[in-house]
Amino acid sequence: MRTAAPRRPVRRAHVVIAVLGLAGLVLAACGSQPASPRATGGMPVDPFIARAQQVAQTWRDSGLLTSWTTGFVPFSPLTLEPVGGYASNENLKAAYGNGYVKSAVTLPVEAGKGEITYADGSRQPVGLVSAQSAYTAMVPPQQGTCPPKPGTTTCDWAIVSKVEPGTTTILTSRGEATVPTWKFTVIGLREPLVRVAVDPADITTMPELPPIDGRGSWTGATSVEGWQAIKGTSVTIALGLGACDKDPRGLVWENDDVVVVGGSVTPPDPGTACTAQLIITPVTVTTKAPVGTRPILDVLSGRALLKSYAPD
Repeated sequence: MRTAAPRRPVRRAHVVIAVLGLAGLVLAACGSQPASPRATGGMPVDPFIARAQQVAQTWRDSGLLTSWTTGFVPFSPLTLEPVGGYASNENLKAAYGNGYVKSAVTLPVEAGKGEITYADGSRQPVGLVSAQSAYTAMVPPQQGTCPPKPGTTTCDWAIVSKVEPGTTTILTSRGEATVPTWKFTVIGLREPLVRVAVDPADITTMPELPPIDGRGSWTGATSVEGWQAIKGTSVTIALGLGACDKDPRGLVWENDDVVVVGGSVTPPDPGTACTAQLIITPVTVTTKAPVGTRPILDVLSGRALLKSYAPD
């Protein structure tokens, strides 16, 4: 299933788990999996292939490839702030952000059972954490100072006045999914803070791999911000270019499990004055076989790419 990022998130994220980055494994061979490197343009092919193989091996070793179409792999963060924000209550926003949160009610400590419902109607039974565990995971560690109540030096805490179970819709590797949550009503907020209640044992997180500095790794390497269209073996990807980059070119490596994409550009001459901006530029790469259910991964970050930046 190809997953499209919704134009408007169901809820605004407090912590962007992008998760989607990859850390700490040594480059390993790809075993018996057939690899088919393809590249166009001036970017050296060997460093791209080596990195693509590392990304693919890390995903394979993590077990994520199995969970990709059968498990719960969230793309959205697990803590969700109110869609309407903080209604200009800067004290409340600062108190929550700095971890000055307390509950005026007793939080249930019992765990439970629930299920996730995916857009295709399929259901996945999962364990649920208690409200107390969800609260602990939701509240940031205390840092900085607590904002004082107006005209005083007393801490203006964010206070939870009610907790109840609920559901919300988030983005996953299998498309949008309705998941169980705990909803925490906070005094002064029109909408509750929400924490996904799925037990971590039933959540598959993205593997991590050491980040790579494209410019320092091979000349002209550039990021891929998402994919725009897939038609047969043709994949249009969105490259992130600088204002003075030229000649964008797409790169693709694939095996039976994944499709890894990258890009290269002709960078500006040293000393060239350029504005600081990210220009999204579509390029098309061709795979040997249709993408199917294989995840499309960015070679630099190792993250799974979502549909985004639709072409004009």
